[in-house]
Order: sequence, then structure tokens, then C-alpha cells
Amino acid sequence: MVELIMDGKQEPKIEKLLAQYPVFTRIDQGKLRCNLTNHELPYKFETVQNYLTTKKFLWEWELHKILEENGQYFEDIGNNLFGCKITMKTISRDPKDLARHLSGKNFQKALAKKEQEAKNAEKEVEDEPMDINFEIKPSVTDEQNSDNSDVSDKESEGANSKKRTLTTKSAKKKVKRKRVA
Repeated sequence: MVELIMDGKQEPKIEKLLAQYPVFTRIDQGKLRCNLTNHELPYKFETVQNYLTTKKFLWEWELHKILEENGQYFEDIGNNLFGCKITMKTISRDPKDLARHLSGKNFQKALAKKEQEAKNAEKEVEDEPMDINFEIKPSVTDEQNSDNSDVSDKESEGANSKKRTLTTKSAKKKVKRKRVA
């Protein structure tokens, strides 16, 4: 990177300004790049100060602050929309809309419910005794079953019909497919 020699008065001012807004990176040729808007501007106090008052930067800065604090609740789903992981609603990519959603009744209720579920899950895990002496039994594969079966086709159909009453719908579909084949 190229270091600029600035007069002694401007250097501390611009450094203070950049410390307040840590979204700028220094690039070649004495320029700064805003990480929020990808805007490049010269490394001058007046220019940076003017840029910090633009509508686009202020919009992105507010959005950045909200997402920095509450980003774990939102997912970017494109087309200027965010999806809330707590309430399962879509919210506009507008800082005012996000702030309104975060302070809303539905979000607060859903967040409290989610936190309570997490506490209950932790409590259940703590209360559950650990069984250290467990045994893993090898599973029987379909090939071993087909080699060891001495049952006729009619008997297997009868067994399949009995099994069918005890299985789920997806298992019923599998049994029907096997019978047709």
C-alpha cells in the first residue's frame, strides 16, 4: 500500500473519523473503499466527512448496525428481502422495517418461546443419565435376509400384509412396489 504524507492537522482528524466508522479499508494510490457500498474515495478529511452524510451511506450504516447486533435472526433471501428465522416472515431490506420487526410483539413472543425451548432442551440433556456401557449390534442387510429365507412367496405376502398395518405410509408404498416387481 502507498502511504500518504498528510499535514499534521488532517491525519488525526481523519483517523478519528475512520475509527468511528470501521467499514473503510485503505487501498492503493491513497484511496479508501467503503465495505458497505464499495464506493472508493480519496484519503482526505473533507471528502470522507461529506461521504458520511450521503443518503446511501447512512442507509447502509444503519442496516449494518442492526445486522451486527441481530444478524443471527435474519437470512438474506435476495431481492432486497430478509427472512426472519424466528417468525418465518419476510422483511424488506430497510433499516426502519427491520427495527420495527425487532421491536414488534410477534417477534418478541417468538423469541421468548425459542429461548424457553432452548433452556428446556438444555435441562433435558443435563437430567438425562449417560449410559456408558452400551453395545452396538450389527445390522442385518437385505442380502443376508434373502439368502436365509425359506419362506414361499405366498407366506411372504401374508407377512408383508401384517407388516403393512404397522408401518407408515411411505413404507406402504415400498411394500406395494416390491409386490409388483
